[in-house]
Amino acid sequence: MDDRPRTNNNQPSLPIAIGITAGQRKMQTLAVCINKTIRRMKKQMIFLLTGTFVFAAAFSQDIEAVKKQMYYERWNGAEQVLNQMIRADSSNLDNYYWLTEVLIEDKDLEKAKAVDKQVQAYVAAHPVGKDDLLYRVAHAEIMLQAGDSLAAAQIFDDLLKQTKEKNPQVLLAIANAWMHTKSPDYNEVLNLLDRAQKRDKNDPEIFSLAEMCIVD
Repeated sequence: MDDRPRTNNNQPSLPIAIGITAGQRKMQTLAVCINKTIRRMKKQMIFLLTGTFVFAAAFSQDIEAVKKQMYYERWNGAEQVLNQMIRADSSNLDNYYWLTEVLIEDKDLEKAKAVDKQVQAYVAAHPVGKDDLLYRVAHAEIMLQAGDSLAAAQIFDDLLKQTKEKNPQVLLAIANAWMHTKSPDYNEVLNLLDRAQKRDKNDPEIFSLAEMCIVD
């Protein structure tokens, strides 16, 4: 008689490979997918940030090229560079500010007015928030050149209040606009430049414009 224990075929059998369960395996797979997604998102973010820095650097270099052309009074060359920048990014209103400055320096007020009308139409259709600070200076400067000094001064005052007189670019741009008038108020210009210099001690344009006030 066979005394060996009989196997109960009705009992559930254990998995052949004893280790992680099916649920744990799913969790591991999900974790791997999440890690891959995070790495991919990091790469995309690095790419986007790099692209932003490259664009900012390129914009800075282009503006420096424009300033160099203006320094040598090569107005046509400066205008060509700015038109290329505008074609590349028509939404950057700083480009139009510099184009307006070039046209005013070149004594082409009518062309500056035409550009201003285009920008005003664009701004009306595309609210830009604080991105239009410099261009609002240019808009006011066109009024100043056209003889409407009261309206221009009101826009300048509004900009100074909005920025709490802490934006050196705006302060410098307003000072520069007043310098383009026939009889600049040098005390006011120097006051604006002094406030700009307190916010940006390394901008050579601030000191250059201050020297012009002293020489004149």
